[in-house]
Amino acid sequence: MGDQKTNEAYAELMSKHAPSGEISDLAQLISLKGKRAIVAGGAGLGLGAAVSRRLACQGAEVAILDVDGPRAAEVAAEITSAYGTRVLVVEGDLSTAAGVEAATTDVFAQFKTVDILVNSLGGGGSGDFLDQSLDDYHRILALNLLSPIYLTL
Repeated sequence: MGDQKTNEAYAELMSKHAPSGEISDLAQLISLKGKRAIVAGGAGLGLGAAVSRRLACQGAEVAILDVDGPRAAEVAAEITSAYGTRVLVVEGDLSTAAGVEAATTDVFAQFKTVDILVNSLGGGGSGDFLDQSLDDYHRILALNLLSPIYLTL
């Protein structure tokens, strides 16, 4: 349903800029066919899974890297069913350099190259700010600050 509304909005926008009507939907406007993407945190209940779906909808092959392997497998199955797109699932802890190295090694073994990187992982502590331990803050910083750096390098 969301894809239909998005396509209609783009069609309306593009009708003003492409009066001949040669662009009728988002897939025609932005094709990612032949591109390969990593979505770190790609099984997340919010943005991560939505980004994974949209990239696949536009034709990209997607590697979902997530600490929640079963959830990543569910999202991958939904994507494959809906779009017929190749989806890799790599379960791992991306808050460490070693975890990122292991996950990206798996991806590059399958994809050979990657064109798109989306850092959509993150999280916070549980409970009140003052109740967090120093170890909690180290974990939060590793996930939110260092993971994107590890993935980008």
